[in-house]
Amino acid sequence: MLEITLTGKLPRVKSDFSDEMREIAYMLWDSVKTNFLEGGRPTKWARLSTGEPAHLIRSGKLYGRIHQHSGKDFAEVFVRDPEPYMFVHQHGGTTHPTVTERSKKFFWRMWYETGHEMWKAMALTKIGTKFNVVIEQRKYMMFQEEDLKQIEKILGTSVFETYESS
Repeated sequence: MLEITLTGKLPRVKSDFSDEMREIAYMLWDSVKTNFLEGGRPTKWARLSTGEPAHLIRSGKLYGRIHQHSGKDFAEVFVRDPEPYMFVHQHGGTTHPTVTERSKKFFWRMWYETGHEMWKAMALTKIGTKFNVVIEQRKYMMFQEEDLKQIEKILGTSVFETYESS
C-alpha cells in the first residue's frame, strides 16, 4: 500500500465569493451608468426627434433606478420599480400618449425654451388627441466586452483559497 501525505499550504475551491461578487456587481453597475452618460456604447443611441443626443438622463428617473446587488455566489444589476417606458427604451416600440392640459403646458414650455416647431405643433393639438410615438431601441442594460474580461480577471485570481494542512 502506498500512502502519500501532503503538508503545507494547499489550494481548494472557495465556497464564498462575496467579495468578488460585490466587486463585479459594482463594476457592472458602473458600466450601465456609463452607457447613459455616453449615450450608448459601443454604438451611440439614435438621436431624439429634436436632434439632440439621447442620453436618457433628463429627469434622472430611469438613471436613478439602476441598482446593483450581490451575494456569496451572484452579482446583479437591475432596474428598481420599473415603469413601462423604461422597457420601451431598452427594447424600442411605439407608445400612444394622450394630449392633456398638463402636457400642452409642457409642450408650450419646451417650444419657448427650444424654439423647435415640433413642440409648437404638439402644443396646438386638441386635448384628447392620441399621438403615435415611435421610440428607437436604446439598450442601456448591456455590458461591454471589457466588462466580461474584467469578470474573468476578478474570478480567475480568486477561485482557489489556500489552507494549512496538518
